[in-house]
Amino acid sequence: MRHFEQQGTEEWILQGHSLGALKLMRQLLDGGADSRIRGVVLLSPFDLPAFYAQSGDQGQIDSQIAAVEAFAEDQGREATVPTEIFDIWPVSAGTMIAALQSGGPLDVFQSRTGTLSHIRELQLPALVLLGGADFAATPNARDVAEQVSKAGVEVRLIEDAPHNFGGYEDQVNGAISEFLSREL
Repeated sequence: MRHFEQQGTEEWILQGHSLGALKLMRQLLDGGADSRIRGVVLLSPFDLPAFYAQSGDQGQIDSQIAAVEAFAEDQGREATVPTEIFDIWPVSAGTMIAALQSGGPLDVFQSRTGTLSHIRELQLPALVLLGGADFAATPNARDVAEQVSKAGVEVRLIEDAPHNFGGYEDQVNGAISEFLSREL
């Protein structure tokens, strides 16, 4: 976490949203937590392989990998996968293959397994915020919130909130403020 040392700040609470939450987790898991990091706020973390396969079933994930690899062999890894394979947004075959890898670098929020072991490995106070209508939550936001709670991590499920929490900013800010008041 060398890049933080240059800031001169004494204590930090790090926050990441969606893929940024996964990247933050990976950084902490790989580099350990700088002693000045007091906690993390993870907004809408999600199970990357399950999301790109649109299923938490490992067989479906493997099937999706095979389809994308066949496409990449024919069209190249830089080619955008067709909507028949993934229709949420444009993504290259290479990116999608990497995202589908169980145990890959960003496979750190494994809600498909029901354990979320990586979140416990952070060894920092953490707050996970999930929207009740989060399209990326696998199997669904309520089940993910229950898994996070069982992992011993504070979680807030904001009913009806979408993945980006649009329209629910006051609830998000309130939950983060409560967390910060305890951790700072």
